[in-house]
Amino acid sequence: ENPQEAAGMSSHDEWVLNGPFLDRTLMRNYLCLNVAGEVMAYAPNVRYCELFMDGEYRGVYLLMETIARSAGRLSLTKPEKNRDMTSWIVRWDRAGKGDQELENYTFYTYQSDVSALDVRYPGRNLITEGRREYIEAEVSRIERTLYSSDRSDPAKGYAQYLDTRAFAQYFVLNEFFRNVDAGRFSTFLYKDVRGKVKPCVWDFNNACDNYSDYLWDESGFTMQNAPWFSALLKDPVFVEEAVSQYRKLRQGVLSEEYLLGYLDETQAYLGGAVERNYEKWGYVFTEADRNHAGFLQPDERNYNSYGEAVEQLRDFLVRRGHWLDEHIDTLYQYCAESKNANEQVY
Repeated sequence: ENPQEAAGMSSHDEWVLNGPFLDRTLMRNYLCLNVAGEVMAYAPNVRYCELFMDGEYRGVYLLMETIARSAGRLSLTKPEKNRDMTSWIVRWDRAGKGDQELENYTFYTYQSDVSALDVRYPGRNLITEGRREYIEAEVSRIERTLYSSDRSDPAKGYAQYLDTRAFAQYFVLNEFFRNVDAGRFSTFLYKDVRGKVKPCVWDFNNACDNYSDYLWDESGFTMQNAPWFSALLKDPVFVEEAVSQYRKLRQGVLSEEYLLGYLDETQAYLGGAVERNYEKWGYVFTEADRNHAGFLQPDERNYNSYGEAVEQLRDFLVRRGHWLDEHIDTLYQYCAESKNANEQVY
């Protein structure tokens, strides 16, 4: 525990060096996290760097803030001594992956499918069994409301617990970039002790049709099947907020002009670092056998040059934006009475 500033970012003792190996453009996390930072209350700060280990060049990396409590990251109230009531950060990811997984409502009723919530704050030095149970009970209370027939009630519904606008913005950003893991894996939620729950973006390496195992083209939505969002989308108020946020952001940071300009500026900023990176890792464009980890499947989805990879990303952003412009109103299907008339309430 030795907090240090890094590349102009606030002092902390925990950082991520993200090697964007599967993302041949090197730009997905940088682009998406910085765009999210223009919209959300907080998104992790990132800086490009080139890594040397014991004098050996290892290529382009992205130095990233972890999602943690601190003055420069998530400014959450620290729990008082000998009290269970606490601020918290939890992460959705694959069940069995976390160190402090919760037995929360959506988990034991199988609403969360293969995902589970893991407590990330309070951390090892501050967590107690009482605080873990407090978080578990608070999360379950929120979930019971979300999955009940009262979800839309102004007084008794989820709006008393969740920052609706923040969830709508999170939904729009992740759907726009087709980040198909969002809402169920690599998904962070945080709550100040007396505040409302907000989501925090993380990990866009697989976004924009860069998922290794499957093709996810520009059409469709995925978060209607994710924990919490499957319930939120049944509320017309949430859907209206999501549609409104999309239209607003599409005029700004999600506009075609802004995004393509951002890509051009980022590529220019990387400059010669791209060539240096692919002097080290260039086999990804030439290797004959691409049917193993680190490549897209099937083989024809891989690219033969950096230029091809960048062009795919540019083209995807354009096509995704056009599809959403035409189909964003279809989100109202998920809150239609006819669709949810026979919903089972647990």
